Amino acid sequence: NTLVLALVSTVVATILGTILAIGMDRFPWGKRTNGFLDIILHIPVVIPDIILAAALVVAFGLLRMVSSLFEPGLVNMIIGHITFQLAFVALVVRSRLVAIGREVEEAARDLFASNWYLLRKVMLPLLMPGIIAGGMLAFTLSLDDFVISFFTAGPESQTLPLFIFAAVRRGVTPQIHALSTLVMLITVVLVVLTERFTRRKDKE
Repeated sequence: NTLVLALVSTVVATILGTILAIGMDRFPWGKRTNGFLDIILHIPVVIPDIILAAALVVAFGLLRMVSSLFEPGLVNMIIGHITFQLAFVALVVRSRLVAIGREVEEAARDLFASNWYLLRKVMLPLLMPGIIAGGMLAFTLSLDDFVISFFTAGPESQTLPLFIFAAVRRGVTPQIHALSTLVMLITVVLVVLTERFTRRKDKE
């Protein structure tokens, strides 16, 4: 459950976050609209998890009136995780867009590059370090999230953080130490890989 939740939500959040970052940074929004979008983008980052989780419970309660698909379980957990992962991915990709600047795009336009060619051959290769870094960040955030998972989980969708929480209430066992060490190691490995990949791409 933990891996399915982390992988699915990360893939969706990375795709949507990249699209959102490009749309916000490259579309000629007005100053007020851009500021409003900026505030909305930062809300999932700065808002306490407990507030976001409570809001998701209310939202899913309303959606259950429309469809039984939104009963507590893995689907709700995936949607909940995407909700906060999206902002982190978009912010990382957007910072990469700012670092790249517009000169390369303008040069491609001068050479009669179409929109699709510009996106596929120019933008995405340059954005790839930011996209991968954002995806890795989203994955690690999903991997150890407890609050949102706790509020949206069903009886058959227990994740590793929920299991550890339930086990700790009965007393800390060697299993908990081992699981915590594994999660920590996975996180460190992902951070190191992201850093190395980003540096390699920057050198190229």
